[in-house]
Amino acid sequence: MNSARREATIWRIGTALVLMGMLFAIGTALAERLEHRADKTIRGALEREGLAWVKVEMDGREVQLSGQRTALGQGSVALAVAREAECALLVVTFPCAGRVTADFGEYEPPRPVDVDL
Repeated sequence: MNSARREATIWRIGTALVLMGMLFAIGTALAERLEHRADKTIRGALEREGLAWVKVEMDGREVQLSGQRTALGQGSVALAVAREAECALLVVTFPCAGRVTADFGEYEPPRPVDVDL
């Protein structure tokens, strides 16, 4: 192999490695941005439904809901809202969450308050 061919090969390999690194960085930044947007969209949807008590944790497109329910049935409503939340990317909309799980614990009704008049 002559030196000109060897040098051209080295440049091609170097250019390919740089381009792969740039694509990886862009992909990582885009994934983080999409996760942030999904988190914000799901939290907003929950707040609009009066479910601000729900805590949301994101890991990619997996969503974990938690918190203390303030009424019976609110846990299933929170799950439905999180599953139905839609994110937009350019002209495409898609579900914000790929998988939604919840751990709300047991519902504890409010205790009556004794008031002496």
